[in-house]
Amino acid sequence: QEGARQVLAGMLNQRMGDIRFKLGSTYGTYAGRRAAAGPSVYRMGGTVDAERGGESLAAMRDGIDMLRRGENFEIDFVRSRREVLQGLLGESTTTTSLIGRLAFVAKHGLDVNFYNTLLQQVAASSPAQIKALIGSEINPVNETIVLMGSKAQLEAAFRGAGITDVKYVEPD
Repeated sequence: QEGARQVLAGMLNQRMGDIRFKLGSTYGTYAGRRAAAGPSVYRMGGTVDAERGGESLAAMRDGIDMLRRGENFEIDFVRSRREVLQGLLGESTTTTSLIGRLAFVAKHGLDVNFYNTLLQQVAASSPAQIKALIGSEINPVNETIVLMGSKAQLEAAFRGAGITDVKYVEPD
């Protein structure tokens, strides 16, 4: 289901874009999926104004919750699938992209036709398939939040986001 997972990652990235464009507390929040030989991960992150950390973190989590509830789902799905398809088609012609693709195929022991198959999977992905992935792979129980900053900034950010179950790790 790699094609559908890439569409889902794109949908998550659109939600992070809302923070950039609507909240204005950052220029660089993002979401993506990192495929690995073992477990893979969806990552959301970026740099935000420390004073607005709680507001930004709450907005990130709200955007993901909106996706879980299906708000604006169809619009996000169509946009994300189109963007992933365009990326797969457009990136296939540059030397750097070809090198990256060959390295990915070799690293993971994939078939040489992996990207052709991926293109077909993305094109065939359905809203029902994405909703199933959201239910199984974007489960809030598995959520881990990592913030960096001074302890005062972190405490304020978690408090502002309404998160109380926090573990602070101090550098040695």
